[in-house]
Amino acid sequence: MIAIPNWYDQAAELVSGMHKVSIGGGIHLEGSAFVYTCLDRKIERYEIRYARVAGGAAVPLQPAIDAAIPADWPAGNLVHPPTVYDPSKYWPWTKVGPLPTNLIYDWITQHYGAPSPGGVDYPCLQPTAWNSPAVSVDPERQGGRYSLLLIVTDTQAHRYYDVQHIWLDNWQVQCNLVKFQKPSNGGWIDIPPCTDLLLSWKKLRIVGIAWDALIDKDWGVPGPAPNDNFDNYSLSYQKQFVGGGVTIISSTSRVPAAMTFPGPTFMPVPADADVLAEWDLLTLDVGPSPTGKCDAPLPGGSEHKLYRGCACTYIMSLGVNDKTVEEGATSIHHPSLNRPIKLINDL
Repeated sequence: MIAIPNWYDQAAELVSGMHKVSIGGGIHLEGSAFVYTCLDRKIERYEIRYARVAGGAAVPLQPAIDAAIPADWPAGNLVHPPTVYDPSKYWPWTKVGPLPTNLIYDWITQHYGAPSPGGVDYPCLQPTAWNSPAVSVDPERQGGRYSLLLIVTDTQAHRYYDVQHIWLDNWQVQCNLVKFQKPSNGGWIDIPPCTDLLLSWKKLRIVGIAWDALIDKDWGVPGPAPNDNFDNYSLSYQKQFVGGGVTIISSTSRVPAAMTFPGPTFMPVPADADVLAEWDLLTLDVGPSPTGKCDAPLPGGSEHKLYRGCACTYIMSLGVNDKTVEEGATSIHHPSLNRPIKLINDL
């Protein structure tokens, strides 16, 4: 065998466009684990291991071909159990590559032909995903800097490697409407739960949480991209039985603004909630009803407003997002909630 260097990028990062991205949830990894059958070499097994990279540390280097597996990637750090071949499993449909395809599989058997005991059973690969949340079970470590190492071994005990450096994010994005406040003597006072909201207050302060943790606070504040992974929050309202909605605010700022909190949860609690928006209630006033009745048609573009002396139930909606690329973890990275409120136009 001629010694040649690994030709793949040893500093490879996951990017979208020109920006590094984080991943989370159940993730399908794509690539190739293909051994050409020249000189009677066939694939014997392949596996993917992960290594956590401590805050500020350099990522581990990609091993040279045929080198021993470095201690940076211990045997227990498997993304999924290894895919192991034997002479009965070399079929065209069990080859993983050479073009990029899914890398994580379970062996299954497919039966063809007459019902058993007739017919033939063939080995097949059933694609599955990496359950990345299982990597971070510590409450303080729901994300971080990781290196993935693909290890391919052939039937002559040669090893081939490829490394991919990633940011893993499985923090629960925080989305919470905590309370409402109304003006009082130049300040603000809390409104008891289930209280009707009056337009005569003119302003309504909406207090809540729209927050996402740093992926790994040990890398600093905010640290290298994409450690600060917060994207945006949006607050809107919708009148009952009216389609669409009206945005109160859309912001790219965390609420509360602090990027870190002490343990044990490392998350803001309701006592940490801050102002999401100050809602101008007078924007809902459309004046007196032309018929004196609340069910009179509203002017075009005013469907979410109220005639004076009228009341209606509204739905207030809060949605919060981070920038993590995920599969099937929408409630973690893009949570939302709705709260019914009653508004009265007492002007």
